[in-house]
Amino acid sequence: MISTDKKKILVVDDNASIRNVCAEALCASGYDTDVAQDGVEALQKIGEERFELVVSDVRMPGMDGIALYNQTVKAYDYMKDRFLFMTGEITEDLLVTFMQLDLKYLWKPFKMIDLVNCVDAMTMRSSRKNAERLSFVRQEARVALDSDCEVTTADGRNIHKACAVDLSKNGIRLRYRGSSLPRASQVNVSMTFGKLSL
Repeated sequence: MISTDKKKILVVDDNASIRNVCAEALCASGYDTDVAQDGVEALQKIGEERFELVVSDVRMPGMDGIALYNQTVKAYDYMKDRFLFMTGEITEDLLVTFMQLDLKYLWKPFKMIDLVNCVDAMTMRSSRKNAERLSFVRQEARVALDSDCEVTTADGRNIHKACAVDLSKNGIRLRYRGSSLPRASQVNVSMTFGKLSL
C-alpha cells in the first residue's frame, strides 16, 4: 500500500476484544485508528477530530450505532457516506434501515481481510469525492476469496487440498500443500460458487 497521509478510522464497539482486533487489523493495513466503547464516546471523538470513516457496531448500550449515525450526520453532513456497520444480528427492520439510508455493513463474524477490503474501498471512494485530501492507492486491487478449488499443473499433475485465496487482474493466489511450483508455472484452476463453475 502506498500512503502519503494515513487515514484516521474510528472503531466503535462495546466488546473490547472486537474493538481492539479491528483497530489492530486496520492499523497493520496502514490506517491511523482510534477506538470508542459506545456511541456517546464516539460522538464526542467525532466532534474533536476528523475521521475518514467510522466502523461501528449496531447494538450497543446507551447510544446504538444507528443513533450514532443519525446524530453524527445531523451535526456533520460530510460524514453521511463514512459509516461501516458491524452486526451479528440482522433483523428485517435493520435491513430496511440499511437500505433506506444506503448504509454499508459487515455481518459478524467476518474475516479481518473483509473489514480491510471494505475500509479500503470506502476510503478510496470518499477520497475521490474530496479531492483536497491526498489518498493512497493500492498497488493492485484484489478480491478476497476463500474457496476450495481443483488445481492441475500443465503436465497434468493434480494438486490436492488447494484453496484460492484471492483474485486480481494479474491472476489467482493459491494456497496448497506440497512442494513449491516454479514461479512462472501455469496451472488450471476449477472453482465452484454456488451453481456457478469457473
